[in-house]
Amino acid sequence: HSVLIPNPRDIPGFVKTLQKQPFNVMVGLNTLFVALMNDEAFQQLDLTGLSSFFIEFQDRIFSFYFNTIVLEFVAGMLLAELYFRRILFKQSIALAVMGGAIGAIIFSIIMLPEQQLLEERFFYWGLPSFFLVWATASFDMQPSDHGISMQLHKLGDISYSLYLCHVPVAAFCGIIIAQLPFAASFHTAAFFASTLILSFILSSLSYRLIESKGNQLFRKK
Repeated sequence: HSVLIPNPRDIPGFVKTLQKQPFNVMVGLNTLFVALMNDEAFQQLDLTGLSSFFIEFQDRIFSFYFNTIVLEFVAGMLLAELYFRRILFKQSIALAVMGGAIGAIIFSIIMLPEQQLLEERFFYWGLPSFFLVWATASFDMQPSDHGISMQLHKLGDISYSLYLCHVPVAAFCGIIIAQLPFAASFHTAAFFASTLILSFILSSLSYRLIESKGNQLFRKK
């Protein structure tokens, strides 16, 4: 049977309930688990079946939020500050930085296992993406008819469609590629390449056939 704790913020009362009621499964948010782990009375409970789970979960909380999420927020705020203060690369430097960032991402996809890419995404995705976005923002200052700037404007046009379709496309590609009889390293590279290509194709079609037509229709009204 299940036991509902109506006020989990009351950690001492929560622990008293756990002392009276044997349990083998607990459902809650990660902040609740951290608060329980820091409570002395909770540490005295018999958690033979759960202790490894809680310890592992707390390590993952710290690693994920502080080594990934916090760093990504800080990087995003720094990018915004650089953009608004117009601290941008010159065109030739921006091209070199952009090429290096894309090369670093491709190298990580090909050489590193998928699990490592996901668990340490800030270092293998975040840092290259930081410089990639910084270099890309530098071209935003160019005239709209400039070659690279024009391509970036086209990318901006399909960005909403790209946002909507990339998740189902990634799920579809993951299912298909998992069936291929190749090495895991090939699966990772093929997954990212196919997801990227197919997402761009579908988002371009969606923009041209649906989004742009809809915009024209509303403007006429």
